Amino acid sequence: MNALVTGASGLLGSHVLKAGLDRGVALRATSRSVPRRSYLQECAGQIVHVKADLAAEVPEDLLDGVETVIHCAGLASSLPGDEQKLRRVNVDAARRLFEKAEAAEVATWVQISSVAAIAGGADGGVINELWQGGCRPTAYGRSKWEVDRWMEGRSSRMRVLFIHPCYMLGPWDSKPSSGAIFYALRLKRVRHFVDGVKNFVAAADVADGIWQAIAAGSAGHYLLGNANVRISEFLATTCDLMGMDFSSLVEVPATVLETGLMPQGDEAKLSEAELSFMQEFCISGAVSWEKAARDFGYAPRVGLQEMIRLALQYLMLLRPTQ
Repeated sequence: MNALVTGASGLLGSHVLKAGLDRGVALRATSRSVPRRSYLQECAGQIVHVKADLAAEVPEDLLDGVETVIHCAGLASSLPGDEQKLRRVNVDAARRLFEKAEAAEVATWVQISSVAAIAGGADGGVINELWQGGCRPTAYGRSKWEVDRWMEGRSSRMRVLFIHPCYMLGPWDSKPSSGAIFYALRLKRVRHFVDGVKNFVAAADVADGIWQAIAAGSAGHYLLGNANVRISEFLATTCDLMGMDFSSLVEVPATVLETGLMPQGDEAKLSEAELSFMQEFCISGAVSWEKAARDFGYAPRVGLQEMIRLALQYLMLLRPTQ
């Protein structure tokens, strides 16, 4: 198999490359740059790397001989004012490359979506691929939902596989993406949280699941997750591994996510940046990945504490005794 991995310098793209090389796949990879501490640096010479900004243009011969595209490139941002950038990267660039892949007669397209594209209004229910709640009401969730719906509406000859990872953690998060939560905690930019159930998964497990799904000939939508745990448990474990005091974080009611206002009697208001961050991170909802387990044997192996530890170790935020 000849496969193209876009967004190869990112968290998931890096793990998809490693898992593909472990399987003997001939790989081509795109990224805008090669970060100093990236897996792209480690696997140089084993893949064909194409430096490209796909949001600007698609290189003319990028898809020559490619049988499978795994489209990991995307922007995950909770920053106020990033909606247009999210649309340009997550929607417009993905559509452009998808159309070129159709013209090049690529056999399989793997769209890396997100649980945010199908997890709107969970209200404590268990989210699966049949969930009818719509997308998460954030700019990121809307961008992923929009491009997924567009691809579903195409009469494409390609086999299209939608992968919806849950909250991914792991090394090689060079930007960082999900790892931003750790920096936000360390720098005390996030001091509050809304508790609830959230699903966390190692990027390495998601990458393995993607290659399993491709090998099985699967198509359609698949959620890939692991541990459904309390957000408070995640934060307490993280604080312990970082040597921070979890009790310094303040739990607030879910109404804060809508209003930005602190509980009655407290006149303080969350900053726009912290509120946007919490609206992405503190959305509650347990996830079922039973369909992936049934259809292609998906079985995540990395536990919560280990996935946090590996991410913190890469970001150099692990306390020295760990």
